[in-house]
Amino acid sequence: MRPAPLCDVCRKTLDAHAECVEIDGRPTSYALRYEPPISNLIIAFKDRGEWSLRAVLARLLTRSISDLLLNVDDGRRIATTPVLLVPIASTSSSIRIRDADPISDLAVSAARIMGRSGFDVRASRVLMMRSGHRDHVGLSRSEREANMRNAFAVDGRHRADGVVVLVDDVVTSGASLAAAQRALSMAGYRVVGAAVIARSGHKQQTGDRGWPTNKQTGRRGDTLGV
Repeated sequence: MRPAPLCDVCRKTLDAHAECVEIDGRPTSYALRYEPPISNLIIAFKDRGEWSLRAVLARLLTRSISDLLLNVDDGRRIATTPVLLVPIASTSSSIRIRDADPISDLAVSAARIMGRSGFDVRASRVLMMRSGHRDHVGLSRSEREANMRNAFAVDGRHRADGVVVLVDDVVTSGASLAAAQRALSMAGYRVVGAAVIARSGHKQQTGDRGWPTNKQTGRRGDTLGV
C-alpha cells in the first residue's frame, strides 16, 4: 500500500529528533508529544484502519528505538548486539474489533527498517494480555498501575540472545511499560528500556528524569544510521 501523503506542515512537525527520559527508573524514548498532528495519525491508524500511515509511524518508532539504544548502551556495539522488539500486548477484544494488531504491525515494520541498515533486530509477540484487564481511558495514574498489575503473561517459546526493547504507540503514566518489563524480567529477559512514537500527559511527570542532552553526550538526536 502506498504511504499516505502528508501536508508540508505535518511533515515539518513530524521531522523532530527523539528524546529519551527516565520514567520510574526505565529509559523511555519518544519521537513526539501526543498532540496534533501525530495524535490524529495514530488514531487513524489504530482505530480507523488507515494502514497507509504504517510507513510514517514505523519510521517515527524506528527513530525512538535508535535513540534509546544510543542512550542506554554504547552505540558502536549495537550493530553486533541482537535486539528483540517486544510490542505491548493488546487485549483480545481490541484485536477482534480492529481485526488487526497495530502495535505488533509497527514493531515488525520497525525491525525491517533497522534490518535493512544491517542491524540484528527482530520483533516478536512475546507478551500476552491476561483476562480481566480494563481499558486505560479515563483511569488515573494509580488506577492504571492497579489495572496493569500482573496484566501480562510471557510466551516461553521465544528467547532473546541480546537485549529487549519494549515498543508501544503512546506512553502516558508508564504503567503498561512497567508491568511488561516486570513480566519479561521475571522470565529472564534483559529489558534495556522502551521506545514509543509519542508521549502523552504533562511535560514533566512524577518519576521522570531527563536523559543527558546532545550537548552533554554528543549523541542526542543521532540515529543508528536508520
